[in-house]
Amino acid sequence: MPELPEVETVKEVLKKRYLNKTISDVLVNYDNILANISPTDFINKIKGQTITSFDRYGKYIIINLSDGKLLVHLRMEGKFKFEKDLIDKHSHIIFYFNDEILIYHDVRKFGKMKLLDKSNY
Repeated sequence: MPELPEVETVKEVLKKRYLNKTISDVLVNYDNILANISPTDFINKIKGQTITSFDRYGKYIIINLSDGKLLVHLRMEGKFKFEKDLIDKHSHIIFYFNDEILIYHDVRKFGKMKLLDKSNY
């Protein structure tokens, strides 16, 4: 399980690379990663949103969007990858941006993502 300093490092790397980028599309390959929403609803709600900032609460990475928040818990082995060549059978959620991608990769499938709209917080 990533320790707190590692989660902070992941948040900072994501911030440098994806701040103010707009999500153009999403691919959900394993829907049990999503905690409170169907893959179709997740894709429809997150598509077109811009990442406005990143926060961390404990071991949760909070991706603030133009219309909500995406909470990510990496659990045991979750990680983010950035290269298209690294997509494999453990690439469970893929976020597409105009000029790059963000891959959520989790061999053991323990990680969770929860999408909150503004009415949830």
